Amino acid sequence: MRRCWQQNPRLRPTFTHILDSIQEELRPSFRLLSFYHSPECRGARASLPPADAEPDSPRTPKEASSDFSPQNGGPGH
Repeated sequence: MRRCWQQNPRLRPTFTHILDSIQEELRPSFRLLSFYHSPECRGARASLPPADAEPDSPRTPKEASSDFSPQNGGPGH
């Protein structure tokens, strides 16, 4: 749980990694009702990098906002 509060966001676990780490503690009903254990989600989890994989470098706010600029077919286009 402490990793969730890391100053560097790249060091924080994803929701999927958190569930993986606590699944032994979960009630059996969670497996029956959760999307996390559905076939669709299992397929998506299989394509995720391992928790200890080096994350991609984070994008700067300017890079992220340029994705939605009119030149890139964003909302103003």
